[in-house]
Amino acid sequence: MNFTRWFHEHLQTSANGFVWGTEQVPEARRYAPPPKGLGEWTVARHVFHLWYYEQTIALPSMYQWLAGAMPSVEDSDEDIAWSKTQDKVEGLLE
Repeated sequence: MNFTRWFHEHLQTSANGFVWGTEQVPEARRYAPPPKGLGEWTVARHVFHLWYYEQTIALPSMYQWLAGAMPSVEDSDEDIAWSKTQDKVEGLLE
């Protein structure tokens, strides 16, 4: 198996696991605060964090590895972006 295929399969497997885990939480609880002791973020906020990280850091970094421009992270503010999002968990998981 070549590296590109191996890498793609591992990324897909990881994404599938994350989606599966998210889907184990009932839809009614995805925007509700977690039980005490499990942190402050809702499931939806965790999903947004992963999506935001991939869009602003991971993918631009991969392009840089392929001789693209260095990604800029100075303008990104995840908390502001989260406060403005209207996306539902299901849309972000796609």
